[in-house]
Amino acid sequence: MEFSSSDIFFLSPDNKVILFALFLAGFFPYIRDVLRESTHPHPISWFMWSLPFVLYRYDLFSFSSACAASTVFIFILSLRRGASDISRSDWIYLVAGLAALAWLVFPEGSYNEEAETELSDLFRVFAGVFAIAVFIFAPFGPTFRKSISRPFEETLSPYIAAVVFWTLSIYSRSDDTTVVFVSAIPLLPNLAFVALVLGRRRALGPQVIDRADRSPSLV
Repeated sequence: MEFSSSDIFFLSPDNKVILFALFLAGFFPYIRDVLRESTHPHPISWFMWSLPFVLYRYDLFSFSSACAASTVFIFILSLRRGASDISRSDWIYLVAGLAALAWLVFPEGSYNEEAETELSDLFRVFAGVFAIAVFIFAPFGPTFRKSISRPFEETLSPYIAAVVFWTLSIYSRSDDTTVVFVSAIPLLPNLAFVALVLGRRRALGPQVIDRADRSPSLV
């Protein structure tokens, strides 16, 4: 099976009912909490998360288009209601993510024709996988940093939905080693982020929930 590095953004289980349910369960609680100002998304993270859906083509009435609209909307909301303490490391994550995305979107423009002929196929494979990993992990950097000290300013629903989504992608294409491997790349940071936030909430205790005006039942 031929596989393009850009396919990482559109791997999905076939059941549209499951996709629709994941979209509703993931994005609606998050947008609701942002509008209530109990969740403060990091603008750099959501800017990078919205880029693939803006740059790549997708059907108007599809799971990808719904995610595109939602991520762009959250990014716009984050400009006024999001985290304001942007650090130097956040900008480093942004530059790294944009550089990796440029490699994925414009692979033929990264080097001249003579140099291109000298690059082995093996190097291209490793470079593509590395660029995918950098672009997927980079947006999590600012949100990880923010959530370590303020774990109650994040709603976990889109990250939990992403864990379910990529797990289903692996399960539905378990016969394809490449798809399984590439699907595992975004699965890991989402899973790690959910574990981090839940762990930090438990460590800080319920009194922090009251100060943040958050219900313990909210994810």
